[in-house]
Amino acid sequence: METEALLSVTGLKKYFPVRSKMLFKKSTTVVKAVDGLTFTVQSGETLALVGESGCGKSTTANVILGLEKPTEGTVFLEGKNVHELTGQENRTYRRNMQAVFQDPWSSLNPRMKVQEIVGEPLVVNHKEMSSSEVLEKVKQVLTDVGLDPSLMGRYPHEFSGGQRQRIAVAAALVSDPKIIILDEPVSALDVSIRAQIMNMFRDIQDKYHVSYLLIAHDLGTTRYMADKIAVMYLGNIVEYAETEELFEHPLHPYTEALFSAALPSDPDIERDEIILTGEIPSPINPPSGCPFHTRCPKKVGDICEREYPEPGEPTAPGHLVSCHIYRK
Repeated sequence: METEALLSVTGLKKYFPVRSKMLFKKSTTVVKAVDGLTFTVQSGETLALVGESGCGKSTTANVILGLEKPTEGTVFLEGKNVHELTGQENRTYRRNMQAVFQDPWSSLNPRMKVQEIVGEPLVVNHKEMSSSEVLEKVKQVLTDVGLDPSLMGRYPHEFSGGQRQRIAVAAALVSDPKIIILDEPVSALDVSIRAQIMNMFRDIQDKYHVSYLLIAHDLGTTRYMADKIAVMYLGNIVEYAETEELFEHPLHPYTEALFSAALPSDPDIERDEIILTGEIPSPINPPSGCPFHTRCPKKVGDICEREYPEPGEPTAPGHLVSCHIYRK
């Protein structure tokens, strides 16, 4: 019997109203950034959300972090609706849910020393801790992310990009969170140090048993770090499976196109490149039926235009795909 998920997202929608050009007239037009996501993250695992820019990955992260309120649907962490929490429960949620963003420079206060940046969450949320206890915890997490604690008296500008990302991770880790959202955590870094940072994330996960929700577009990073992958297109999840199952047996035409566009691990391997025609539809006026049917090279008929394909498991348990090709 599967244990209760650490993070559970059900029917999540986030629509943004478009401001009307006419004064005093309320606009009824909306951007459907996220349009009905359902997924779970178990304790100690990594789920990756992948897809093209504008598919709704970062908006999903913002809603889960509480930076945006959902238009519809729920987000539960450890069985509690995160958008209904108040008081101490909300403060506990803030400690348990942390984030590391793409650009570490924008998330670090340039006027604060590393010791202050990393220790601030403890000073604010753990007033029972003495100064010496805070200092010891800061030293511990800096060591765990691969930084020499003797450097904690320096400012962020004195570090390289990879080191600044380690500082950002330490600041997220110091509160002992249950889950960390990683929003493109290595895409702004030099290729030469990406592997080091990804290995750091895996080592931290093993030691702290923390879960990750990974937002990424680089499939190499995703394959190395994720246990499961959810492929997003136009605010919807079109395919969901364990990582190796998805890479070995992609089912949805959009997933196949994504994989064919990625650089191969072995340049000598021949492969059929899938070229998608047309532009991504606007989330203001998304297509009816399957959201991918306007670009799909395997469209099966009018049903793709009329009906949204409900997720099914046509080939393997737990491998979900929303596509009429597999309709029984």
